[in-house]
Amino acid sequence: MKVTKLILFLALVFTVACGNSGIDDIVNKNMIARGGADKWKSNKNAAYGFNFQVSGIEMPIYIFKQGDEKINMQMGMGSMGLTTTINGNQGWNNVMSKIDTLKEESLAQTKFQLLTQYLLVEPVLLNWKEKGYSITQDGIEKVGKEDWYKLIVTDKNKKKFTVYVENSSWLERRVDTEIKTKKTTSTLSIYLDNYKIVDGMQIPETLIIKMDTTETGKITLKDAKFNSNMNESLFMAPVIDTNQKAMHNNMQ
Repeated sequence: MKVTKLILFLALVFTVACGNSGIDDIVNKNMIARGGADKWKSNKNAAYGFNFQVSGIEMPIYIFKQGDEKINMQMGMGSMGLTTTINGNQGWNNVMSKIDTLKEESLAQTKFQLLTQYLLVEPVLLNWKEKGYSITQDGIEKVGKEDWYKLIVTDKNKKKFTVYVENSSWLERRVDTEIKTKKTTSTLSIYLDNYKIVDGMQIPETLIIKMDTTETGKITLKDAKFNSNMNESLFMAPVIDTNQKAMHNNMQ
């Protein structure tokens, strides 16, 4: 009886060890395919310009970031658009010149959405251990002639997303998150395509957005710059000038 228990225990340890080794191997190959983890870590900042297409409408998106704790996203044009600013444990939305401070839960959700949707031009698994993520492998999905490794990722706030890594190129090909309402749960899928090399790093130029199986939009990368001179005011609390306040008041 004791021998049987010992064999089962050793088998369990072996299985866990092999599972962790497999995940590390997939992530390491993914980092190499993306240009190397050290290369991405060396970026002090990044600036991205996108074109967002949805329901026949096109709009620009600009994202400026320093690490994962300082992010500024500008969507739309001027005072008629949306600006989201994150600086550590603080965050703000400026929607058509109305500023809202993000509370703890909204701030965590906004960070999660930025990093798992708009910022998929960067490797989503970079520094996963340092970020406090846990990863489990949930089999392999056959897509055409390719095998996609399915990785279930849980962040430090217990939010989950699924990353699919292609086993030939070792690039991320799809990232899924769940969108929950009071009545339904849907899967938001971002497909990553048309990778190109920028400063020695592989970056997807096209992000196709699907809700369940229906395509709902497309984000196209237009420009990417790294380690440029970036104004710290991008990550400060937004301020509305007198003209913007008057415009907002007249629209109430």
